[in-house]
Amino acid sequence: MAGGGCPEQPRLDQEQPPARVGTGLPGDRRHPGARQRAGRAPRPAARRLPGHRPAHAPPTGRLHDARSRRAACAPGGAGAFRCRLRAQLVGRVVHVDHPPHPADADARGRGDPVRGSAGAARSAEGRRRARHRFPRGSVPGNFLHEQLEWIGQEGFDIIHDPNFDARLAQRCERAGWGHRSEDTVAWLRTVVGTPLPPLGARLSDIENTVPEMEFWFPSDELALGALDRLCRRRLLGNTPRPTLPERALHGMLKGFADLVFEYEGRYWVLDYKSNALGSGDAAYTKRAMEEGMAGHRYDIQGAIYMLALHRLLKSRLGDAYDPAQQLGGAIFLFLRGIANPATHGCCLLEPDIELLDGLDQLLAHDHP
Repeated sequence: MAGGGCPEQPRLDQEQPPARVGTGLPGDRRHPGARQRAGRAPRPAARRLPGHRPAHAPPTGRLHDARSRRAACAPGGAGAFRCRLRAQLVGRVVHVDHPPHPADADARGRGDPVRGSAGAARSAEGRRRARHRFPRGSVPGNFLHEQLEWIGQEGFDIIHDPNFDARLAQRCERAGWGHRSEDTVAWLRTVVGTPLPPLGARLSDIENTVPEMEFWFPSDELALGALDRLCRRRLLGNTPRPTLPERALHGMLKGFADLVFEYEGRYWVLDYKSNALGSGDAAYTKRAMEEGMAGHRYDIQGAIYMLALHRLLKSRLGDAYDPAQQLGGAIFLFLRGIANPATHGCCLLEPDIELLDGLDQLLAHDHP
């Protein structure tokens, strides 16, 4: 690992917690029990961060990866509660056994370089438009998330595999999106192969990743009003946003981080967003993305995700952990804005120790 300087690196997957129902985070597509109903097949082994070894979850919360959570979300039970700020659906995932032969996308215009270049330019522009015309909503969003989860499980450098396009196209076909497979393959290849401004690196350059990491926090009378005010003070400046109700949550707070990874000694959370902010790449400015995040209260989602990673790093690194040097932050990647030349669809929530300490106090019910 480059530039880490840590005597021991944390492990980001944990043993499976007992079955229970938790509170979904704002912006989280999943809900208790949905993964069992979706009929997911076993995943290939994900790449693990250095330091992986069997261990008990820290008392501050439980984190483990997608493969070990099959029975973690059984619905029902005494005292179960759910607090959903958005209703969501879960997409279907099917194993691919025999991908078809890929079509030769460059066959047209090969005999005429000028004609071929013009055709390629028209094709690129057509795919750019197709990205912004891609259907909106939870079902298309979950379809895209499922494909990115699969790419992450295989390793993002799979885009360099000669069979990648064919395998992903077959997944699109089996999921009922065959009519969008060409656009999806080109789009997600662009997402994985584009340098992201907060990192200066592509996802395909990153090796130490954990896709779909799940966490659970005990919540004893978590005051939503206090949580709302804390995030307003520390995140997204004065951007207007909906107000959370003045109520308390009791039970378990749960969430799924699309991707947790280490790059050059820093640890990050990344969340994919398929939200449409406009009709073209120019719509995905820093201000527009911050307004979109505030409108959906993704600021709270990002704050809780950073707290989950912060707690894990503290438990694994102990006194060697320096959040100022090792905690990167939360990146919200707006997939439709990947070609914006300034932002590439990335909206960053930088780590804030006062925010994380305040969240710890709220979850411990140690607040006024």
